[in-house]
Amino acid sequence: MLALGLTLAADRISPWLLAVLPLLAFAGWHTVRHRATLNGRRAVRAIHVDRDTLWVETTGNDTEPVRVGGNSRLFSHLALLKLYPADTTNNAYTVILIDTFLIRNVDSEAFRRLRVWLRFARSPHQDKTTSPL
Repeated sequence: MLALGLTLAADRISPWLLAVLPLLAFAGWHTVRHRATLNGRRAVRAIHVDRDTLWVETTGNDTEPVRVGGNSRLFSHLALLKLYPADTTNNAYTVILIDTFLIRNVDSEAFRRLRVWLRFARSPHQDKTTSPL
């Protein structure tokens, strides 16, 4: 029964889509492997706050100042951060921080301090393109 359903579905799908599907699957796997699992050279390993500056440390041991993009979102147990290097808008870092009772990729106290800093300790010289969070 399942084979019949798959055959009928395949008849409706373009042959080009079927040819490209393995390539898209590989590209997705490659991206997840190098970005989400922190194996890539530019994957964010740590976030530091030093006075009025937010810094990221990558797996390649590079440290650079960043600013929070306007499309970042901050919730009580989740932070979706788009971090841009301070001197350019290219090469943004996307960081997802989760702190729930089931899933946690950040220390609870460190996450609380970062949320407070992002909400209240913003630098007065930041422009309007940065997020008010």
